[in-house]
Amino acid sequence: MTFTGIMVNNRTNRRAITAADERNHVTIEAAQRNVELANSAAQSREHDKWRRDALLATMSAVLDTYGRIRQKLFHDKNWNFQTEDELHAYFEQAREELRSAMGKLLYQLEILSTHYLAGGTMMLIAQLNQAIDASSVLALAIRNTPEEDRERSISFKNAQVDHRHILKKAKDQQLALTRTMRSELGIPDPEVSPMTPYASHQPAA
Repeated sequence: MTFTGIMVNNRTNRRAITAADERNHVTIEAAQRNVELANSAAQSREHDKWRRDALLATMSAVLDTYGRIRQKLFHDKNWNFQTEDELHAYFEQAREELRSAMGKLLYQLEILSTHYLAGGTMMLIAQLNQAIDASSVLALAIRNTPEEDRERSISFKNAQVDHRHILKKAKDQQLALTRTMRSELGIPDPEVSPMTPYASHQPAA
């Protein structure tokens, strides 16, 4: 009986040890999974912060480029051309600056953002190109139309109207792009009431 009791007791001890080992193994696996999940969440947060910072920097550069180009298109401050060649060179330089700066930024947006921001930036580039063309036409009209004849000149007045209209369209596109950027980055829009659900201002699909 003693020997039998020892055998039974040994089997019981082995089962207890095995069960304890299994529990320890499960506990270790659970702990490892928790660590992996925590690391994954931290990496996700870090990636989201990097993307947000990079996107904000890129969009700030887009809007800064818009501001620089737009400033060149106001004749009262910038247009003092001695020759037509100088006039054409001035606006060609503006086009080249737009192409060079926005081309790089657009490439970054296509990687970092949704198609709303990249598409909106392409529309802004198109509007700015039209504004450069309209500004060139107005600059030529100013140069070629004596000041005393400008009130009677239909072509001069048309150039003025087109210039104002296209600059306004570019400004409207810049404002729309800014709202899209705020929406994508989760930045509250100062023009939106705090009581208005922000999701309602997301771009339409």
